[in-house]
Amino acid sequence: MFAWSNPRRRRRLLLMAAVTAAVILLALSSRNSHAATASGNSYHGAGPVLGVGLNPDQVHVGLRFYTGEISNRLDLRPGAEVGFGDDRVRGSFLVDALYRFREKWDVWQPYAGGGLSLGVINQDGNPDTPGSDEDNTEVEPGLNLVGGVGKQMESGNLFLTELRIGIGEAPDLGLAVGWIFR
Repeated sequence: MFAWSNPRRRRRLLLMAAVTAAVILLALSSRNSHAATASGNSYHGAGPVLGVGLNPDQVHVGLRFYTGEISNRLDLRPGAEVGFGDDRVRGSFLVDALYRFREKWDVWQPYAGGGLSLGVINQDGNPDTPGSDEDNTEVEPGLNLVGGVGKQMESGNLFLTELRIGIGEAPDLGLAVGWIFR
């Protein structure tokens, strides 16, 4: 009950619930698209991602889903993440299309592409400024340019590192590492 009496906590809990619901829906849709491609080189799975962003300066955690190839070496990767820091909480829903420069994941595989994001940003009010003691919540679109490398480990899981350049809602620059489980 303590969280519902405070508007700031209530908004943060609702934001977290919305991101969690989106992640569950993405996971369920990812499970339904596990059909193997004819070449067998497409990767399917889901896993956690941890990173940092600049402007706003935040630490973010999230989930990424590999849903397979949509064309030769072009993969679709939806995801969701929550960022904390810089007096705001940012929840984002991402859909990236990434081109793999090599056919198989068993070697360090560079990839590049871009995607769209939809961010829900909750910024704390500044108690020192008159009239700004309320939280502000906004929904904004964003565009991401993505580059990274990934490698399939002996376990079959995929380790990845990536760099993101954001336009709009997204952080200006982001660095992340992730582990995608098959």
